[in-house]
Amino acid sequence: MSESPQSLNPYQAEIVERCRPAVRVAAQDFKAPRVVQFEDYVVKFNQNDPSLFNEADTQSFVYATALKSSAPSAPRIPEVYECFLWDKWHYLVMERIQLPTIEDWIKDDPPSNESRSESSAARAQSQSETRFEKACEAVSNALTWLFSLSPPPGSDIGLIQGPYSQLQSPEVRDKSGYAFNRFFGSHYKAPIRYTNADALERHINMALKTCRGRNPRPMKVNFSDEPLVMVQDVIKAHNFLIDPQTLQVTLLNFGSISVLPRSFASYTLSNYTDAFSKRIYEVMNWERSGNMSPMVAATGLYWLMTEACKCFGLDKHGVPDSKFVYRSD
Repeated sequence: MSESPQSLNPYQAEIVERCRPAVRVAAQDFKAPRVVQFEDYVVKFNQNDPSLFNEADTQSFVYATALKSSAPSAPRIPEVYECFLWDKWHYLVMERIQLPTIEDWIKDDPPSNESRSESSAARAQSQSETRFEKACEAVSNALTWLFSLSPPPGSDIGLIQGPYSQLQSPEVRDKSGYAFNRFFGSHYKAPIRYTNADALERHINMALKTCRGRNPRPMKVNFSDEPLVMVQDVIKAHNFLIDPQTLQVTLLNFGSISVLPRSFASYTLSNYTDAFSKRIYEVMNWERSGNMSPMVAATGLYWLMTEACKCFGLDKHGVPDSKFVYRSD
């Protein structure tokens, strides 16, 4: 993609200029926020990470699907307005939906002229608990819709590769938009862009073969009979917006939504320990995958290994990589 001044249209140039102060701070401070909220839109930006294009494609796909859905549980999705690269910084511009996060909505007590007597405090706690239950039910419905959503035909494992990703070279596309899930270890990022579920299955089974010394029973995953779905990994109250009137949920953070076998939905839901996520798992009553035990065994190895070793000598297709010699004994 060209980075000459002529490659920015007027709208993009305005975005770059308005974000310049935040970008300048982020360039000096790795921990600085990389999100800027304006009156009508929100801008996410990062440096030298083309996965933001995959995030835009993933968000656009879920947005278009939700817009056409007649299901009452379909969530609201911020519309993607623009995604582009300028001066090694990637910019994702999206609709700003001015609703409270579920975290804030649960905490927000209604205004009261009463003094904080014991009875009024008890009522406030009761209302908070009621909101907690309503929020958990609303998010459960939204996630059930999402976890049942089939990705575009021919999708790889990971974030979606759509029109924005196609603006990049094949080499860049091949190294961006890796699946994001806690299964893959401390950074939650898959070590490679698997071409399909079979490739992912072979990688995980190689991991299980590697750790068989600690687990004498042979274990294998089998994804052949299950569909690919959209799996949200970050199930936290601050990661969802809610309409206080309709209780419709808005999904956020599409960089953590990946195309994965359905077993990963089961794995993700069952691996949270906070009250909010645990309650969602209970309300959803999601089936326990038959792959759960081998996945739990394999993820322990992913968390222990360095990024360079997590491919287990296999390439993105799940076949031995001639450039890498790996010993499992």
